[in-house]
Amino acid sequence: IMSFNIFGIRFYVSYIFVSMLTLFSAIDKTETFIPMIISITIHEFAHCFMLLMFNCKIKSVKLTIGAVGIEYITPPDKTAVLFSLLAGPIINLVVSFICLYFRLYTLFGVNLILGIINLLPIIGLDGGSIIDALLDGVIGRKAIMVLLTATSGCSVSALLTLNLMCFNNNYSVIIFCTYLILPVFLKILLKEKRI
Repeated sequence: IMSFNIFGIRFYVSYIFVSMLTLFSAIDKTETFIPMIISITIHEFAHCFMLLMFNCKIKSVKLTIGAVGIEYITPPDKTAVLFSLLAGPIINLVVSFICLYFRLYTLFGVNLILGIINLLPIIGLDGGSIIDALLDGVIGRKAIMVLLTATSGCSVSALLTLNLMCFNNNYSVIIFCTYLILPVFLKILLKEKRI
């Protein structure tokens, strides 16, 4: 894992994460890699900005395959978590329409897709984390994980079907779906090893 400091926050980036980005950039024929990096940076900045607005102090940020993990000095309450999770997709949707106004069509499309996809109920995405935060304390952890595993599988299956029907099996979408579903399988495998 690579690590570095920015504004007193320690960032850790896994080599697998970097490898996935490199693979995507190498095979991407849509020329969306740079706009995607810009859009993801805006998205993650919105999460951190909202946490800072709620006076949460961040110790470290870990970028791994399928997820961004944040370790806190001052942990957020449930309201701060929900606002932070919503901030990323909302800023992408706002930026997408600003880009549309200025006819920056690639940035419009990438931000729109990133905003919508992040709201899907998939483990590791904001939508899955929102469901987790809303149901935490209402139902048990095991029930939440079963629900999120099911919604993750259904959402990725729907994306792959849409890819097959509309995008003629675009390899970038297949790699992206693999990137989305991998954390789900890893969580299941790690849980089975502990039993």
